[in-house]
Order: sequence, then structure tokens, then C-alpha cells
Amino acid sequence: MVVLGSGRVRRRLYDWYREAAAFHREPGVAEVRERLSNTVLAENTTSKETT
Repeated sequence: MVVLGSGRVRRRLYDWYREAAAFHREPGVAEVRERLSNTVLAENTTSKETT
């Protein structure tokens, strides 16, 4: 699993992930979205962030 310490980067990747949903049928976009959901974004559900 990829550990990403920067909350700001994680939020920006999540924003891109959401905005790219409209293009999910494009192979390149689909691949990046899948990788993000399996790695960087998956750690959001398993870790607690303090703000």
C-alpha cells in the first residue's frame, strides 16, 4: 500500500478522482482511477486524520 503523508495531496487526488468520473470509459483515466482507489484513496478509509 502507498503511504501518503500529505493530507493536501490526498485531497487533491481525491478531487481529481471525482472530477475524472465523467471520463471513466477512457482507458488511461480508468487505469489511474483504479490505481488511486486501490492505493492512496483506500488508506483514507482505514486511517484517522486529525485536523
